[in-house]
Order: sequence, then C-alpha cells, then structure tokens
Amino acid sequence: MNRALLISLVIIGCQRTPTFQNEQFACASSGECADGWTCVMGQCQQTGATGGGSTTAGGSATAGGSATAGGAATAGGSATAGGSATAGGSATAGGSATAGGSAIAGGSATAGGSTTAGGSADAGTALGGSCQSSTTCRSGLTCVDQVCCESACTAACERCNGVQPGRCVASSPGEACGLFLCTGMTTTCPTTCTGGGCAQGASCVNSACVRCWSAFTDDFSSGATLWTLNQAAVTAGDLVMSVMSRNTMADTSSAQVTAPLPLRGCGVTVELTTRPDVTNNFTGHIGLFRPAQPLPSFRWEMDSRGLVAAWSLSDGGVGAQVVTAGAPATWPRWLRIEESGGQVRFRTASGTSFTTVQSVSHAEPLDSMVLRAQASYPAQPGGDRTSFGIDNINLGP
Repeated sequence: MNRALLISLVIIGCQRTPTFQNEQFACASSGECADGWTCVMGQCQQTGATGGGSTTAGGSATAGGSATAGGAATAGGSATAGGSATAGGSATAGGSATAGGSAIAGGSATAGGSTTAGGSADAGTALGGSCQSSTTCRSGLTCVDQVCCESACTAACERCNGVQPGRCVASSPGEACGLFLCTGMTTTCPTTCTGGGCAQGASCVNSACVRCWSAFTDDFSSGATLWTLNQAAVTAGDLVMSVMSRNTMADTSSAQVTAPLPLRGCGVTVELTTRPDVTNNFTGHIGLFRPAQPLPSFRWEMDSRGLVAAWSLSDGGVGAQVVTAGAPATWPRWLRIEESGGQVRFRTASGTSFTTVQSVSHAEPLDSMVLRAQASYPAQPGGDRTSFGIDNINLGP
C-alpha cells in the first residue's frame, strides 16, 4: 500500500465512529463517508478507485488491485464496478462474488456465512455456539442468551445457555422473572410468594412480590390510616409519641404499621420533626422489628446517650453505636435504615445528602419487618412531659 493511501485511510478512520463491529469504515449512507468516498453495502469505498489503483473505463483497475472488465476479482481482492468482491472477500451490491459468480485467490465470496451468488449461505455458528447476533448462526437458529439456539426461548423462566447450550431449558432457581424468582422446576414465572421468592428490590407482602418503593409511603396528611396507635396521635401532619413522667406509673406511647414491610433491598427514611428531651430516663426508638418476634431488629434509639444506631440479630449479633451525643437539637433531621447485599446501613442527613454512620452484616431474611416508633418514661417523681414527632416516612431503594 503506498504511503499516501495509508495516511488517508488513517485520517478517515479517525474522523468517524464505527457503526458496525469489526468494520473500520462502516457506514449507513454515503453522507457518513469522507469526501471522495461512497457507502457501498455498509462500507465506505473510495469513489472510482480500489486497492491501490483507480478504475478505468469499462471496469478495469490499475495494478495493485485490478479486476477485468467481466468483474472477476484478481489477487488482492479489490472491487470493480459491477459488483466484484472487495478486499478481504466481502460481497458487493447485488450479492455476487464477481460478475461471473466465481472468486479467485484473495477475493473469496463470503466469510462466516454471507450470501454468495445464487443466494446460498455459507456455514455459520452451530447449535450452542457463541453469538452476538442471529446473523452469525446457521440457518434456522436464533441467537439467545449469547448462544445459537433452536428457538427463541420466550418463556419468562427459560434459558438457552444452561446445561444444554442451544436447547431451551428451565432457568436456574433464583433467577429473576419480573418481581419474582424462577423456581428451576418450570419455565413459567411464579405469581405468589411465601416470605421469600422475590427479586432484589422487591419483597413478599400479602403473598405478592411488590417493589419496595411502592409498598409504603406516608406523610400523615390523611391521618394514621396505615398505623395502629397506642397513646400516640397524628397532630398537624406529624406522628407524635408523647409521654409524661408521673409519680405513680410509667407512661408509654407507640405507633406501628398495620402490615409488614420489606427491608431486603430497600430502605426506610423518616424525618425527625420534634426531638425529645432525653433527660429524666426518657427512652424512645424508631425501627424495624420481626413481627411477633424480638429478633432481628434495626432501630434508632433516643435516650441519655444521645442518638444511637442499634441492632440485634438472630445469630446473636448485638450492638449499638452512638451517632450524636449531647443535646437533641444537634441531631440530624433525617434518619434512614437500608439493606443491600447482606449489609444493613444506618444513615443520617441534615440537608440533601446522606452519610453512612454504621454498617451491620446479616444473614437472616428481611422480607417481612414491622416499622414501629415508641416512647416511654418510667414511674418517677415529677410531672414532665416530652415527645418526639416524625413525618414523611418513605420506604424505597
């Protein structure tokens, strides 16, 4: 190849972004090619010239890549008017290798299964072989799951790259099909769940897999329709737990959602609108608990220590981390508990961004948890009242 042509090819290649795999000068129309080049069968070719020589009248080319007037390709494989093979053997317009239908050395008609003169196809990738497109598979096969497959495998829990590559079989257990998980026993997607069986970002609520961000959101503008209240109340759009220290008895206040909520792959965010006075042995918490069981639990605690991230796991893991000590006025406004990848994270925010303050590893399922807020005072002298209020509780990823 002469130096001038090499330089021009490098310049043209740098001017364009390839649009077809493994074709340096791919194009969809001549407008995508450089001046003096024409788009022919998805490839930019220099107008009126090939290989290293220009085409003469009648279709012949100069030395370095010439073709005869009949269009048969010579060694080097350069193209001529009328549809002979280009360098490397790809077919020109009309699909024939050369005008007479035969290709000679250096200019084979197709490579990898493109159509030759007369419409027959060369051998493509066999059943079960790797593919990126059905065009590279043998006739009658379809590229599915990156292998050449016997059919399209359209069922929700069906794969073609399983134990028998190229054959449609049931997906492995645990593969996602929408919000559910495939069972490995059938190619159809489940429609009900019992505790587990939901894809990441979804949880089993009332025997149905639901996305965590659609399961629960409450700003208390409609009262406490999603809550069971015990000495708690919704006041001015806030859920308020108010308790009083009294001489003769303890005082408690609590609120709990009426249905279990998911935590796996999800998170719960609350806005702490009123911070409690944590003196006089006041204690309070906001957190997630297993229904009718003490463990596991993940909770924000409020007491004389300050604001504390606390957790108790079924495998015996128990811990607490003071996040903000001292006056409640310094506590962050937003509190969040979230889970993903076997980690539960406690996060806080006073503005628009959250900071992770504690991470806890867990192994137990967290598809069904109860969100609960509670405040309490023990029996003690005095008659002080304190409360905390929360708003904008959101369950989401």
